[in-house]
Amino acid sequence: MEVVVSLRYLWADWIVVCDDGLNIIKDGFIIFNKTIVAVGKKQDTDRLYPDQKFEYMGINSVLIPGLINTHTHLEFGANTNTLAYGDFMKWLSSVLIHRDNLLQKADKSLIDRQLNDMLSSGTTSVGAVSSYGLDTVSLSNSPINSVCFVEVIGSSIDQVEENFANFQVKIQQIIELPNITPAVAVHSPYATHPLLIKKVLSFAREKNLAVQTHFMESIHEKKWLKNGLGGMKEFFAKFLGQTQPVSKAKKFLNSFDDIAHISYTHCCYASKKHKETIALQDGSIIHCAKSNRFLGSKTFDIDSFKDIAIGTDGLSSNDSLDMFDELKTALFLHPYIEINRLAFRLLYMATKGGAVSLHLNTGELVAGKTADIVSLTLIDKPTPENLALSVLLDKKHINQVFIQGKLCYS
Repeated sequence: MEVVVSLRYLWADWIVVCDDGLNIIKDGFIIFNKTIVAVGKKQDTDRLYPDQKFEYMGINSVLIPGLINTHTHLEFGANTNTLAYGDFMKWLSSVLIHRDNLLQKADKSLIDRQLNDMLSSGTTSVGAVSSYGLDTVSLSNSPINSVCFVEVIGSSIDQVEENFANFQVKIQQIIELPNITPAVAVHSPYATHPLLIKKVLSFAREKNLAVQTHFMESIHEKKWLKNGLGGMKEFFAKFLGQTQPVSKAKKFLNSFDDIAHISYTHCCYASKKHKETIALQDGSIIHCAKSNRFLGSKTFDIDSFKDIAIGTDGLSSNDSLDMFDELKTALFLHPYIEINRLAFRLLYMATKGGAVSLHLNTGELVAGKTADIVSLTLIDKPTPENLALSVLLDKKHINQVFIQGKLCYS
């Protein structure tokens, strides 16, 4: 039985709409149950709703859409100081060495704790890449809107059928769980055989599922895909007995033509032509600023592409799943963009941009959108110009988090 959510009537000093116009409303109101009914200026409530009392959220109060973490790996949440940082290949080698130990610690309590930490820091939707199915029950039980990307990986042609069969089992388990949206993750062009990609994407097209993939995360990947050289040459020879890449970047990108909802994570070393191909696919790019810094990659140029979302990646390559931590770091990794413009852009990427990437009807405080709302209080009074910057930098207090209109954190 569906839970009926009563109408809420709130007003705050500021509402950050996060629509395409980056609009803000000073002294604004919002009415919602499961979806947003109306948003406007408080001065109009006496005329529009003369008999209705609105709940004031307090001095220096701000309402923003719930934050959307479009890319994370919850199954590796046990990592703290185990894995190697500073270079992608050193990190990848350490993942293979310590993987089993980390996965043994990935019990339900660990996954639940990560989701609760995200909720308390304002995340209302998550795109979780599930490699082993260890996170699915927790995702289903969490109030957070969960899109679970069942991952396929395997560069050996001899294991294509086995890997595809395993994928089918895992995604069927997701389909049978409540409160979770199934989706598909193709690991990367260097670690997934083209025949396996073809099979999985055929399934995704048939079921109209969102798809996500890692692409051009490191300079090693770029060199390996281009000419079979670089740090991955030694890695693949040592661990997999492989001497040549199974795919080229262009062929890999073209595999995703006609996928309705495709997102590429990282793209730090994507060329202009790569980005043009992604744009023609109506694809989005997921920016993981802290993870890229941890693993020694350059920072993706967010002015080089239109549709961008934000992800924290997992605790295997980050020290936090707090989206405000991620956004604050991104402020300092894009020094050539005027800081107030950058703050509004990043907040948009973490809300509306994430909704586009995960194909969710949320991310904006406008009528008809799902009522995923964060109420917070700033220490001091902002100006319209520095409102987004204040939201990202201020030692704010998150008062309430609503998901589908239901109060899920206070």
